[in-house]
Amino acid sequence: MPQFGYQISFARGDNEAAVGKSPEKILAFLNGLYGGRTPDGQAIFAPEHGLYPERLANVGPPPFVDAEMMAHYAKEYSRNGFRGPCNWYRTRELNGQDELPIAAEYADFKFKVPAMIVMAELDSVLVPSLADGQEKYFAAGLKKEVVAGASHWVMIQKPEESNKHLGDFLETVLGSDLKKPSL
Repeated sequence: MPQFGYQISFARGDNEAAVGKSPEKILAFLNGLYGGRTPDGQAIFAPEHGLYPERLANVGPPPFVDAEMMAHYAKEYSRNGFRGPCNWYRTRELNGQDELPIAAEYADFKFKVPAMIVMAELDSVLVPSLADGQEKYFAAGLKKEVVAGASHWVMIQKPEESNKHLGDFLETVLGSDLKKPSL
């Protein structure tokens, strides 16, 4: 699955070295992760590769996350850098080995409650086809919805459509008596 190649660069520490604790570089990194591009339209990140650090200085703001939110995240990450978040990728092999006995013990397990997954048509990492065949793990069914025209950040890009899918699903499971909050 080449779309998970970025995890290698996260584990190696490439991203940490490229951005350090600099709020400006962290902001550029986050802008790029959320879809910001260079003036000539280049992404700073590719799922198969990871970060292109030479593009950090030229990345613009993301198209669907406001500047105030991005500044907040950059400020918070600049306190400690990305070592902690990147450590999760460093432990992926150990975690996988730890989970093998659990997977073997529960190989025939099926969730008994209805479930739903909302995926994004244009997600280049969690491609919708990854959910194909997963319904076999859900005795009460697995409903799959794909939001058209959205990428990895579907809940931010298309919140109304994402929430509608979730609300419709909850209504089928819990009934139509759900009280809908007024906004």
